[in-house]
Amino acid sequence: MKRTLLLATDFDSYAPQLIDFVKGAQARGIVKCVLLHVLDTSGLEMPVISKSIDSTYRRLDDMGAPLRAAGMETVSRVETGNRSHDIVRVAEQEKADVIVMGTTAKSNMQRLFEGSVSAAVTWGQKTPTLLLRDDILNAVDNAEKLSHDWAKRLIVPVDFSSSSARAVLQCTHFDADAVGTVRLLHVIHSKKGETVADYSEQIKEYEFRLSAFAGMLAEHGVETEIVVRVGDSKHEEIVAEIKQSDATGMIIGGGGRSSFRTFILGSTSRAVLLDAPVPVMVVP
Repeated sequence: MKRTLLLATDFDSYAPQLIDFVKGAQARGIVKCVLLHVLDTSGLEMPVISKSIDSTYRRLDDMGAPLRAAGMETVSRVETGNRSHDIVRVAEQEKADVIVMGTTAKSNMQRLFEGSVSAAVTWGQKTPTLLLRDDILNAVDNAEKLSHDWAKRLIVPVDFSSSSARAVLQCTHFDADAVGTVRLLHVIHSKKGETVADYSEQIKEYEFRLSAFAGMLAEHGVETEIVVRVGDSKHEEIVAEIKQSDATGMIIGGGGRSSFRTFILGSTSRAVLLDAPVPVMVVP
């Protein structure tokens, strides 16, 4: 299936790695990339704005050259309104299947959750958003391969909410040969002093409930594994599972707009995005 990706860029230092990552997304059926930059025109006069728009189009066209050389169609968009609103609006106009955005390293990640563009986009619209921290991009020699392999070993945390169900369904939206194994993970929050043995019956219950999702994915030809972990920190258990299973990517439910306040105040999703050693797709 032919798909469209929207890359929202601020021309950060890691922009070349993002372009390489987008090239690798061809393995998941991406054939078109919309390159978007939103200009801050506050306080500028029209002649200056016009000149800035022209120069930004040239930069976007140059940025997209490696994608066109790889056989991908590109479209350049320059907007001058509210950044988060424009990203969402353009994604809807272009019928984008996914938004890709880069974020700065963990030391500066608080910006992501304090009314920032990334947070507003991720939890404010209907399009899945793939967030890439620059420390992850800079740690690999080949960002194209990072993207190509992203869906080979996926972790999908499931808390049986509607948003986590949508995260599971997202695994069926890729080309069959692009997805390897999907690891369905549920974390039981343990109480102080209790061990895994104390939760044996609950583990069996959640394994059974996860098997329903596994069956649905199997109908789409997706191989699954079921994992139930017990721990006093859900986000730490999720990150530990990513590392122990050598996962290549993760899809997590964002809960939609109604959970945005919870996310800002410190939900599991926020903590995972801060610490996950792989690119994370957030499904509203």
